[in-house]
Amino acid sequence: MLSQAVGIVLGVHACFLPFLWCFKSAPFCPSTSTTVSTFIKICNDFVASQRISPDRVKVVDLGSGSGTVLFAAAKQGFCSVGYERNPWLVAWTRAKIKTQGLSSLVRIYRQSLFSADLSDVNIVYFFAVPSMLSDLVSIFIILSCFIDIL
Repeated sequence: MLSQAVGIVLGVHACFLPFLWCFKSAPFCPSTSTTVSTFIKICNDFVASQRISPDRVKVVDLGSGSGTVLFAAAKQGFCSVGYERNPWLVAWTRAKIKTQGLSSLVRIYRQSLFSADLSDVNIVYFFAVPSMLSDLVSIFIILSCFIDIL
């Protein structure tokens, strides 16, 4: 009887193991439609100011979650790349990429935003909790050498 109870307790706890990663990073917080609309307006203003077509602009979402920003940018013609650590959200985004037929415009990588390839990025979008901001300073210093920060 005791071994069955222990087995049940361990089984229940094992079900929650895939979700424990979230305590090491920012929580999943979907971008609001207002935030996404504002971001897309900024992207379009950038394209207009640079006099280039959207397909020549690379938009990166650091901590892309379910890909809301990636898909909104892709629908405007921007090449969108997301970096997300949560394997469940990466899988969800990859499924949406396939079902929406956007594999030529949207890519998602399961990795930390701190190891993201930002070498040819034009526009960066991210959500960060206050405790992450000091860690992001080094990324902004590197980015400011190559791009304008809006």
